[in-house]
Amino acid sequence: MPIVAIEHVEIDANGKAKVVGTGTPVSMIVMNQLNGYSPDEIHAHYSYLSLAQIHAALSYYHDHRAEIDAEIEESIAYAERMRAERPNRFTRKELLERLEQKTKEANPIVVDTNTR
Repeated sequence: MPIVAIEHVEIDANGKAKVVGTGTPVSMIVMNQLNGYSPDEIHAHYSYLSLAQIHAALSYYHDHRAEIDAEIEESIAYAERMRAERPNRFTRKELLERLEQKTKEANPIVVDTNTR
């Protein structure tokens, strides 16, 4: 029986596994699955990926779990560092209030008092 390599996954210059021709990291597909998405749901969100590419990425993950898990942990740690170094300047409530004010300024309500 012939052995078939995973054709849909390549390793970039930085040593990261990505879906061939897309630049999509295998770790991103894995994180979606770990967050409860099925391959079909991942495909619905990233329609440029074929189901074959998604399954190949997941297969690659199962063969290289320690590497991909480390990459995911590194990504999470980086995001946490960035949030700590650059906290939000505004709360969600403040941003919504600012948006509402800008909308009012851009679309003022005009009352025509000359109507009969």
